[in-house]
Amino acid sequence: MVNPRLYKLGITAAMTLLITGCVGTAALKKQSINNQAVYAGGGYQSAALSLETDLGLRDKKTGDLKQVKGKRANVLMHLDAGEAWRLSGEYSRSNEHYDAVEVLFSKEDNSSIGEDLAEGVGSILLNDSAASYVPTPPERVLVNYYKALSFWSLGDKASSRIEFNRANERARLAAESYEKDIQKAIKEAKKKRQKPATENEELQSAVYEKYPNIQDWEVYDSFVNPAVAYTNALFLMGGDSSDRANANTLLKRVLAMTPGNSVVTSDIEFLESNPEKIEKNTWIIYEAGQGPSLKENRFDIPFVIPDGKQGTRVILLSYALPEFVAGGQKFVGNNMLIDREPIDFSVLADMNKVAKTEFKKRWPGVLTRATMSAITKALIQNEAGKQSGIANLIATVYTAASTKADVRGWEKTPAKWYLAKLNPKKGKSILNIPYAASSVRVELDSEASELIYVKQPSASAKPLVAKVRL
Repeated sequence: MVNPRLYKLGITAAMTLLITGCVGTAALKKQSINNQAVYAGGGYQSAALSLETDLGLRDKKTGDLKQVKGKRANVLMHLDAGEAWRLSGEYSRSNEHYDAVEVLFSKEDNSSIGEDLAEGVGSILLNDSAASYVPTPPERVLVNYYKALSFWSLGDKASSRIEFNRANERARLAAESYEKDIQKAIKEAKKKRQKPATENEELQSAVYEKYPNIQDWEVYDSFVNPAVAYTNALFLMGGDSSDRANANTLLKRVLAMTPGNSVVTSDIEFLESNPEKIEKNTWIIYEAGQGPSLKENRFDIPFVIPDGKQGTRVILLSYALPEFVAGGQKFVGNNMLIDREPIDFSVLADMNKVAKTEFKKRWPGVLTRATMSAITKALIQNEAGKQSGIANLIATVYTAASTKADVRGWEKTPAKWYLAKLNPKKGKSILNIPYAASSVRVELDSEASELIYVKQPSASAKPLVAKVRL
């Protein structure tokens, strides 16, 4: 039996939090959509400065930027600012924001990725989005990847090596961390004396009717992003003999994830035939489009509970779960030319598969917490029905308003990574990368081993182009 006084106080407090929280969430969502539109159109610096203002890191009078100090509540804005500055070519400022994110979440490196996701009673009485956002392993791997590319572009190969190593380590630890998260969610459910959805056949079956294909998703075998591993291999190919041996190991891992890729195959063959020689070619790694996102899927499931002399009673469990929305955009590199000839690209990595790998691993924990929350709220509403009409109305509104899916995520990831290897003509060859009504022209050296890294979120956006020597 729930104490009526405590019950009413709890509902009133929850409603106050929900009303203020919903207003804030709506404003942030609108702000995010506007910022993303500017970014997708190539207004990287405008997007970055807007974010700096929102973060309180830009002097209102002078416009000068302040030292970056990260706040957990603003982690997604820090990620967005880091990428917007990187695409503006402001690598140092970009890394300041990425460093802030790493400091905020350094403790998660050796613990469960989802430890802070539930944050106690908040995620049960409210929802997962009541907790501070914790970047997913693929997002955090990309932070180190982008920092590695920035340091490489700045000529700081020592720092670039550190970031590549961190990206590899994060990928290695991710699977173990998610297994801990799943076990933690099940343990929490048992503490509440509620059978977790993963162990309840009826609830599990009912929920999976809403997600019929999730078990059949095509995902990567691990949290290794093939594009990150491949770029790291190129970085190591320009090093000493031990680096080149490690590069070969990474290339074989990438080939296992992208079977039949002719460029990766040729790289492996060259390395094994020429262990001391650097191949004189130009590689292009091209990030195109905008990555996947999540949307909310709401539904009710009947649930039977004991009801004293009545025997049993059916109540409705209100669910709000995240649903995967594939990202993608028509390949905008089709018109990229080398000496006026089209370039033959292959897919190196697919962010949809990278994100689905993480989402599929996370799903059991998300489902368990959502079931715990749905049952708790249903029982509160059932108890309210015994108190008074007003209590029942409050509980109904509370359940409807607080049942929300956590659909947060980093919006500035690409849809896909593409790969090509060129053998420039003697002297200088010209790479032409179109956007809107203009293009970026890059001179290639036939006597050098170079990586051309390109990121372009849309066909109209000016691409970031970075040229580095192996």
